[in-house]
Amino acid sequence: MHGQAAETVKEVLEYFCIRLYSPKAHNRAQALQALELLFWSPQNAGDNWLIDGLPNIRMFTEVQEMIIMILRKALSVENDPDWICRYLEYLGTWGFVLDDAEIVKIVYDVAQFVVERNCVASLVLSMHNEVYEPLFNIFTGFLRKVPF
Repeated sequence: MHGQAAETVKEVLEYFCIRLYSPKAHNRAQALQALELLFWSPQNAGDNWLIDGLPNIRMFTEVQEMIIMILRKALSVENDPDWICRYLEYLGTWGFVLDDAEIVKIVYDVAQFVVERNCVASLVLSMHNEVYEPLFNIFTGFLRKVPF
């Protein structure tokens, strides 16, 4: 993708994604609907735009760090267990491509979510067994990188 077009795509994506950590639930819901429309195609109809659609765009590596930062913030406000599970799955899958300082921030934010939003975290864990694997990946992946 050429410079101006790539920058425009990044700006549009950022415009909607920033709303994922809005304190207002209806703003988050509207952003999720818009992102689902942006990433919809007949090939991935019914799939999760975050896990299945976003990594397939040509400029994924250029927006990856921005998306990770936004999802870290979204963990502090989102209440929908399904979306929290997807955010954790994304962070557990793609978070380790960043440098060590950014990985520390991911681990801290996920730990903060588990401890400070324990009611929501308990609900997510009780509803979604598949969330254990991304959590395990986030924490153990970090521990493997830390020199002792």
